[in-house]
Amino acid sequence: MVIYFDNDQPNPRTRKTTTEFSYKATWEQYMERKDTFINEYVSALSGFDSITNARRMDAFFEREVNNGYLSLEVFSENILEIMDDGGFKVELVIQGFTSPRASEDYNFDLSQRRSDCLKNHFETWRDGVLKPFVDKGMLTMQVVGYGEKLSPQFISDRLDDERGSIYSVVASFERKVAIIGARRVAEN
Repeated sequence: MVIYFDNDQPNPRTRKTTTEFSYKATWEQYMERKDTFINEYVSALSGFDSITNARRMDAFFEREVNNGYLSLEVFSENILEIMDDGGFKVELVIQGFTSPRASEDYNFDLSQRRSDCLKNHFETWRDGVLKPFVDKGMLTMQVVGYGEKLSPQFISDRLDDERGSIYSVVASFERKVAIIGARRVAEN
């Protein structure tokens, strides 16, 4: 399961590796910027290219950003059901990623912040219904931040190229957190 983030979110322009935000808040703000992303991405284009690329960005927001959040909600429901069944510990492996716009060490911290944002989701979701399980060690999260290390080389990292480094679909695909593993372990 993958969720997506706006450029330099959460907590822009900081070197912190943690955040007070949960994913829902960052997702809502990101969805509100959908039209901005579309307009900025197609601003240098015209005709068929403009229409095609506007549709690509719209599809990214609907299929990836919006559906990622909806999938997270369903995933959270499943975790709650497993926790309520009792007798099981759940271990999640979370990986954070960034586009290459900032420095490598900054992006590493940002990927950690994004992963922490997802961790906060599980602690605050539905008024904290999962937090007791986190506190008891029944729901654990292993967080790995990759920053920009796995971003394709063709994605612009130029500060003077906001269209390519912030608003492009390819750069937007790199700003994410993935749950790559969920393991149910019986308690002894």
